[in-house]
Amino acid sequence: MEINSRAFDIMDWNIYGCARKIVPNLEVTIDVSCRLLNQVQKQLQGTTGIKVQILLANYRKLPENSFPAPLNDAMTMFNYLVYDEQVVPKNIILAGDSAGGGLVLATLLRLRQAEREMPLAALCNCPYADMSADVSVSDHCFISKSMLDAIRDFCIRTTPRAFWYEGVMLQTDLRGLPALFIQAAEFDILHHQSLQLAENARADGVQVELDINNHMPHVFTLFPHFMMPQSSRGIQNFAAFITHQVMTHRLPVQIPQMACAF
Repeated sequence: MEINSRAFDIMDWNIYGCARKIVPNLEVTIDVSCRLLNQVQKQLQGTTGIKVQILLANYRKLPENSFPAPLNDAMTMFNYLVYDEQVVPKNIILAGDSAGGGLVLATLLRLRQAEREMPLAALCNCPYADMSADVSVSDHCFISKSMLDAIRDFCIRTTPRAFWYEGVMLQTDLRGLPALFIQAAEFDILHHQSLQLAENARADGVQVELDINNHMPHVFTLFPHFMMPQSSRGIQNFAAFITHQVMTHRLPVQIPQMACAF
């Protein structure tokens, strides 16, 4: 009898934003993660032997800390899963929102540079993909252009030149990255970055699924269903991508027939 006994970890940088003033409370973060996990489990219902769990990974924020401190923290958490918890990289899916989406990309590039095994896939929700890029004004986004300009100027001033390339994903060769799911929101001030990231990644041969949501603000999946029903659809789309990746790459394991008695 063949069943799959593979366990997958979703490593989620689900602490939104670069600056403390746009980070919601922990309850919101946990709620979003639980909604995602419930959707994944629902879509995997009836599938034998697959376990999915979420690790919420925090990181040091700007401006109290400068880049690449957030990326170093992201790498520390990835290494914890691989070396301490003995999780195979192909059983890990990275996920991040806003600045966390940028960290996901930077983590992948640092792994590629070190010639290490890549995770199975990655999700970027309204990613802040390029800290050096100029952004257009959005009349419907709670993130202002002046705030992003301030973040850009701070990063340019404080980031060592040797690490600057890790914060400018729209100017980087993305070849060799795993499958990407990019969720974009029409009213997001970073909407163009999401579209450009998808275009660049596809041009570099990366498998990309771009999920464009009309009339939605930055990281709209943050909001509860009763406030923004579309947030549930966005989370369902996350879960569908995760489920597809897990099912596509599942590896059957031979189990002795006598094990069926249990």
